[in-house]
Amino acid sequence: MRKRALKKLWARLKQLSAMTLTHKELLMKLGAARSQYPAGWRLIEVRVEELRAAFTCRLNRDKLKQARRREGRYLLRTHLTGTDPAELWRYYIQLAQVEEAFKSALASNYPPNPRPKSPPVRLPPYRPCSADLVRLPLAASTT
Repeated sequence: MRKRALKKLWARLKQLSAMTLTHKELLMKLGAARSQYPAGWRLIEVRVEELRAAFTCRLNRDKLKQARRREGRYLLRTHLTGTDPAELWRYYIQLAQVEEAFKSALASNYPPNPRPKSPPVRLPPYRPCSADLVRLPLAASTT
């Protein structure tokens, strides 16, 4: 994920460097690139010149190495101080197992999909009729 974001950000920065923009437009486009690729932005150093609409960027290799080292690791925050990290990890695994047991217990008690809902009954639209169109037969007068 990080590698893909970094590649896309680098391509976007290359596009921006080829464009002719004002200083303000450049800052806006750099901000958009930063918000679109935050994982890649952390690994790149961008310097914008004060007066001209130009910038330089370079890959921060130290941050990249650090990110690669930390990849695939967990950071557990806890209120338990002075506890062995291995014991904290056992608590975490135990919590995950309990959550999985609850999920499977709920899934076994309830059917996955009871029955499909039937579509609602649709009535024809109401059309009011005017009094001119309705002709009722009159009762024969007996005079």
